[in-house]
Amino acid sequence: MTRCIRFLAVAAVLALAGTASAQNVRPAIDSQRLRLDPTAHGSLVLGDGEVLEEGQFRAALTGHYERSPMVLLTNGELRGRGLFSDGTKETQLLRERATIHLNLAMNLWKRLELGLHVPAVAYQYAENYVSPSGATINHPTQGGIAAPSAMLRYGMSSERTGAPLASAIAVEVVFPWTDKVDYGGEKGFIIAPRLEVGKAFGGLRVMADAGGQFRTKDVELTAGEKLSHEVLGGIGVATTGKLRAELTARGAFNFDGLSQSAELLAGLRYGFGEGEIYALGGPGFMESPGTPTYRGLIGFAFIGGKKAAPPPPPPPPDPCAAGQSHTPEQCPALDDDGDGVPNGQDRCPLEKGVAENQGCPDKDTDGDGVPDRLDRCPSVPGATDNQGCPKDSDKDGVPDDKDRCPDKPGIPENQGCPPERAEIKAGKIEIKEKVYFDTGKATIKAQSNALLDDVAKLIAANPQVGVVTIEGHTDSTGSAATNRALSQKRAEAVKDYLVSKGVDASRLEAKGFGPDQPVESNKTAKGREANRRVEFTIQNANP
Repeated sequence: MTRCIRFLAVAAVLALAGTASAQNVRPAIDSQRLRLDPTAHGSLVLGDGEVLEEGQFRAALTGHYERSPMVLLTNGELRGRGLFSDGTKETQLLRERATIHLNLAMNLWKRLELGLHVPAVAYQYAENYVSPSGATINHPTQGGIAAPSAMLRYGMSSERTGAPLASAIAVEVVFPWTDKVDYGGEKGFIIAPRLEVGKAFGGLRVMADAGGQFRTKDVELTAGEKLSHEVLGGIGVATTGKLRAELTARGAFNFDGLSQSAELLAGLRYGFGEGEIYALGGPGFMESPGTPTYRGLIGFAFIGGKKAAPPPPPPPPDPCAAGQSHTPEQCPALDDDGDGVPNGQDRCPLEKGVAENQGCPDKDTDGDGVPDRLDRCPSVPGATDNQGCPKDSDKDGVPDDKDRCPDKPGIPENQGCPPERAEIKAGKIEIKEKVYFDTGKATIKAQSNALLDDVAKLIAANPQVGVVTIEGHTDSTGSAATNRALSQKRAEAVKDYLVSKGVDASRLEAKGFGPDQPVESNKTAKGREANRRVEFTIQNANP
């Protein structure tokens, strides 16, 4: 372990001491596609939605080797050299590179975290390139500080606080950096926002992130090509505990026709005290610039600043244990009244009852033999076959034992019978309502049908009644002749209606009197209303 630390320290010093060699024209590109996650909560290279806890920080130093991240093809195009790349290589523009990464992460405030990354190229080697036109690309500078970056991450949810999923948003900014080390930076900013999520499943943690990489200045490559914006994403799974393993897949998609980039990385981590050592490596695939054939990393990290939590107080005695005092609400699974209904489902947890009444005793307030829970009329004695309510066959609100017409809806004032609209009195059939017609016409309004139905039933039910004269009367408005004709037609309309209801036509006579027999003065509206009427007069009565 001591030798490893010394090696990394020497490599870092060499990197800082590196100076540019010759002034050669090379593409100003940051060939470093791998950026370590400064928090490394779930994975060394992927965020998992968690941030450092308040007051906590993490510092890490990582040695990194990559093989063939950039080559020139025979057609002069600049590409990476991942597995299964299909271009024909001509020159190793960057055959190998060793880099030291310094990462620092700290919690700034509650869920807000700052991450810093400073890479130092300790060694890189390439082949000289001379194009058919005579342009040359010589060896790159041996070492130096590459483009640093800063990141802000905000945790939106955390499994530590009971959320079902950890999630965070992060924005990383890589600063312009072109004159310190070749292939270690670009002319503009690189802005990389992303969304991170993670979830624990027992001893496993699954994580994923997705975002983009936006350049404020396009990278001018060889053969007139350029590299601009990219879509980034990754997914991984890791174990938890002191000894941890992880497997991640990362990829980048560009819109510039430069092929794509993908990597599969496997790693091991071992934690001790507040420190951690780790190793990571795996192949690259396809041939977007910066994609290596393979890469390997080894490093160590220190996590500090988190205050040790005080030991938890001893748990209080279980109130639901045998012999302990408790309330039914504290122990919903117990059955304090022994009625077979648990306290949590018992409306009367301290009073023995029945399950059908949610643990409460059955009550019969009105003493009719129907329990209140089944009684629709719990305060009024009723019939068991009517859900505890008094029986009312015609549903008119009058119980059958008090209803003179139990099979016919009526009104309480008439002992449950319908109101008597017609009645035989002193040689007349007295009606309790008026017969209404359309104004100026002999058409009977529908509102009078029920009245005339009662009259028809009364005549039919009383054969002792002889011939009934249906008298039509009007007020004095208009000519007397017109009124007499109208009253005659109205009397005949009533006769026709009664005949349609089964009354023998020979027992009916229609006669219109017009305004000739007023019952009140025609000088007032009230008097005229009273004079517009139909009367039924019995001509003779059979004994």
